[in-house]
Amino acid sequence: DDFADVDPQGDVSSRLIGRAELYAQQVFCRLWQVSAFTGKNIKKMFVDMAQLILSNGMLWELDYHEESASEESEEERCSIM
Repeated sequence: DDFADVDPQGDVSSRLIGRAELYAQQVFCRLWQVSAFTGKNIKKMFVDMAQLILSNGMLWELDYHEESASEESEEERCSIM
């Protein structure tokens, strides 16, 4: 199994990729097929990862601001009886 990268068209490699694709689908994550041996798709993977991290960071920031605004409006709606 350690030599899957050496022969990307080999039987072992195909089985491992199939298992990885299935697992990625099951856990809803992205799968990049890269090669440390040839360097194939390494740069693309890192660019994609950086973009995902950046977009997730922006979503967290939006969520935080929405929560803060929601809490402020709840405080304004309080009344004493």
